[in-house]
Amino acid sequence: MYVLRNALRNISRNVGRNALMGAIVLAVIVTAVVSLMIGQASGLMIDAQKARFGVRVYINPDLSRVSVMSGRQSGQTVPLRDVYAALAGSGCLMGADLACHVPSVSDSLRGLGEGPVGGAVPFSPDGDNSGRFPTMNVKGYTDAQSLDDFRDGMRGLAAGAFPLGDGECIVSEDFAELNGLAVGDVIEVSQGMVAHNPLSLLVVGVYYDFTANMFGAAAEAPAAINVRNDIITTYGTAFAYGKTDPRVDTAAYTLRDPGLLPEFEAEARAAGLSYDYKVTTDEEAYKRAVGPLEGMRGISAAFMVTVLILGSLIIALLATLSIRERRYEVGVLRAMGMRRRTVAYGLVLESLAVTLACLLIGLGVGAAVAQPVTDMLLEGQAAAADTAAEPGAGMYYAGTQGAGAGAEPVSSMDVSLSLGVVAMIASVSVMLVLVSSAAGILRLTKYEPIKLLTDRG
Repeated sequence: MYVLRNALRNISRNVGRNALMGAIVLAVIVTAVVSLMIGQASGLMIDAQKARFGVRVYINPDLSRVSVMSGRQSGQTVPLRDVYAALAGSGCLMGADLACHVPSVSDSLRGLGEGPVGGAVPFSPDGDNSGRFPTMNVKGYTDAQSLDDFRDGMRGLAAGAFPLGDGECIVSEDFAELNGLAVGDVIEVSQGMVAHNPLSLLVVGVYYDFTANMFGAAAEAPAAINVRNDIITTYGTAFAYGKTDPRVDTAAYTLRDPGLLPEFEAEARAAGLSYDYKVTTDEEAYKRAVGPLEGMRGISAAFMVTVLILGSLIIALLATLSIRERRYEVGVLRAMGMRRRTVAYGLVLESLAVTLACLLIGLGVGAAVAQPVTDMLLEGQAAAADTAAEPGAGMYYAGTQGAGAGAEPVSSMDVSLSLGVVAMIASVSVMLVLVSSAAGILRLTKYEPIKLLTDRG
């Protein structure tokens, strides 16, 4: 008990020295609190961003190898649809967005821009129904409601629900009105450019469509390319329906991490993807979403380490300089019979008391300034990401979702003082206690009392 009382008295006796030491310790603790809070919040946000966006990967023709100008045809021998399906189960992926578009006709339905029902123009020599120009398109997706048009509000459900099971579909309001369709009706379509291949679909929803046609308004555009004639179903339904060409298959994959791109491309080549096709990623969009957070985490970690090192060196230096004025005090205690271990214990208690007071103040100050510092850093990092973004990044293959869909940089981030941060700050405080008391313990306890007393001056 005497040692504790003496340690507390020593703090008040040497106010100047302890105030200077406390200021340094407080600065280090506040910096550590802010840095750890920002680092922890950034880490959680990075994980959330990765889980939400991932990295989009696309398979596109390599126009430098295969082009109309060169007259060279693609050497792809394995059908792309088989390659796409095989890659959908890759362990590198968070998910896969596959699409299958099958040009179709119908004997009972009419597409916008088409003549009377069943009036599609035949192109086969004998004019039979085994070869008619398409008047509508059956489009299958793994997740139709995540498509750009639906996500951006250009399309949306007016009635019913999205197709979830095989054999279900949704049609546009214009298409439904033209053909007198409602939710619950069954429609019949078939492939128009090859041998008759019928498909029955249950209409489970009707969607409004504000998208623009490539040529003309909805009623004027040719039926084969009129977006109002899209019959949207599941990918499995369209894949099974489009057994024969012509059909258009596209795919967009989401990697778990951008570093997995080489491994994923190797899997694609092993699945039969020709080198006439290239595997690309929208890494710029990924960096735009996650880059500011990673930058903040790196800055906070580097700043904390720097402050800890400099602060520890300054504290050690101050402790060393204060040794001279405490030599006689320690000599008297040793001459009274106090053991080295007890003297060292007293020095540690002094440092512990100062550091504990700084810890309580530092936690409050750090928690108060962490949010403004976070906002300032995040604003700077987001501006840097905007400046570094290259025009044209994130191009994608026609028919797939846009690259980096929704991958906007984080504009705000809330930080809070968690128990984990408090525990880590407590560890930092213990380190500071050891640093501040180690110099005195090593220097003052290795001499005998007579040596300390005679060397007073």
